[in-house]
Amino acid sequence: MNKLVYILLFLIIGGNVHAQGTAEPKYVREANISFESGKYFDAIEKLSSALVKVEKKNNIELKQELSFKLAESYRLIANYEDALLRYELCQTYNLKNPDLNFFIAECYRMMNEYDEAREKYEEFLQDESRNKQRDKDVELAFKAMELYDDHDESNEFDFDNKKRTYDVEYQEDI
Repeated sequence: MNKLVYILLFLIIGGNVHAQGTAEPKYVREANISFESGKYFDAIEKLSSALVKVEKKNNIELKQELSFKLAESYRLIANYEDALLRYELCQTYNLKNPDLNFFIAECYRMMNEYDEAREKYEEFLQDESRNKQRDKDVELAFKAMELYDDHDESNEFDFDNKKRTYDVEYQEDI
């Protein structure tokens, strides 16, 4: 009987020590779940909160991971300005992600800052550890930026000069 008690006591204490050493904090787990399930607005809130808590613990790897996921969350909801800030923060944390320059270039391109985008795409292409499957995406991005550079804006219609609306007071203009 004593052996059984000692074995159970050992398993309970040993299991708790192991669980405490390997489990990530609840706030990190919740942030990751929100991100992985595609709930990016929720993920932004939880990742930001988790980053504040991680800053105090000085866990560089977790800070890098959470910062990248936060940047991705912003990018995936088309908030390119905040995504760009977070991606650049990832660079200051020395995140070793070969796609980082690609994502930064994408943000610049989506904000119509083509010179900066081209520069980051070039940096991405010079990285030997890059994801070579993205090379086609870069090629298409260069073509899209080239087409936009050649775009003639004189043919665009200026909607601001027309008082066309569906309000009651302007019904006769329609």
